[in-house]
Order: sequence, then structure tokens, then C-alpha cells
Amino acid sequence: MKTLFILQARVNSKRLFAKSILPIYKNRSSIEIIIDKVKKCKFIDKVYIATGPFKKNKKIFSILKNKTNIFFGDENNVRKRFEIIQKKENADLVIRATGDNPLIDIDLLRYLLNYIKKNNQISYLKVNHDYVSPGFSVEIFKSEYFFKHLNSDQSSYGKEHVTCHMLKKNKSKILKPPKIFHTPPIRITLDTIDDFKFLKYLYSKIKNPNLKKFNKFFKFK
Repeated sequence: MKTLFILQARVNSKRLFAKSILPIYKNRSSIEIIIDKVKKCKFIDKVYIATGPFKKNKKIFSILKNKTNIFFGDENNVRKRFEIIQKKENADLVIRATGDNPLIDIDLLRYLLNYIKKNNQISYLKVNHDYVSPGFSVEIFKSEYFFKHLNSDQSSYGKEHVTCHMLKKNKSKILKPPKIFHTPPIRITLDTIDDFKFLKYLYSKIKNPNLKKFNKFFKFK
């Protein structure tokens, strides 16, 4: 079963310009931190950055050209980027992540991947964010399911939000994960200048932060 990790990111972000390439820790950006983590995962067959047009995203290319596969696609139709990559790679499973979440937790990712592999009745999986801050998690879906329901939402919103056409279908599941993966309700993402400052603070206090270390730091559990 071929498993792809696709990280969507772009330089021309609306709320915080170039947020995914801002230096968070030791001059490493969010996308570099994520790619370095997932490339060590033996259960992932191939890693991609899915970004917009080359002209607008040259900086992503200069940062990651020797580290991973980079696909330059439509600026606004983010879902189309995923379509093309999946077809090119003949993918079975896709892990979708975004460049504004450097704290993606590998143990949680592994748990979700094993969960969807073991449950034939589930073709799209994400965690319930009432229990886990979305900054630690990913979405996982079967490529066949992605294409099966693709025509059910051809709106501009659907093209920008890659997986929304699968969310309410019968084989989709929003999971309450085991308690070991629960986190305090603290915002963990990179969307504003305050988010950026908070992430830099976390990385200054926690070496290679992950979900477990984060909970320990905030004395959660």
C-alpha cells in the first residue's frame, strides 16, 4: 500500500506573509522542521511539498530543492495539486498536512495511519479537535475515496479546502483518540505574528518538541 505525505504550503499566505518559511528554530522554518521529521518515517513511501506557481514560490524551492519532491501547481485550486500528485504516484493512502503546523506529532500520525489501515469501513480519518489541538495532527484518506467523491463539491471553497468533499460521506470518521494523545486547548499553529512568537518560545524551551513533551511542559494530564 503506497503511502504519500503531502504538505501544502505557499509563500503568498494571506494573514502572515511567508509564514511557512519564517525561521522558527536554528534558522529552520516550519516546512523544514516538518519535512525533516517525516522523512525519517519508514512507513511513508514518498514526501511532497504541494505549492503554488513557481514564480511566487521560488523561496520554497531554494529551501527544499535538495530535500524533497516539490510540485508547483494552481495558486487557488489547492485540491488540484493533490489530484495531480496522487495520479502521478498511483497512491493508495495520502497523509495531508499543512505548512503552518510544525508540531505534527509522529506518534499520533503513526496511530492514525495504522487505524485507517486496519478499518476497511473507514476511508477518511481525522482527530476530533475537542481533544487534540489541530497543530499536532494530520488528515489521512484513501486515494480511491478522494476521487470517488471529487465531483460532489466543485465550489471555490472545496478547491481551496482539499478534503471537505469527503467530510460528510459514509466512510469518513472524526476520531476521539486515546487519552495519551489528548492535549490542553492551546492554539498551536502558525497563522499570525503572535503564533510565530509563541512557537519560537516553545522551541526555545523544549528541545525537539512533540505532543508528549508539550503536555509535560504545560503539566497537562
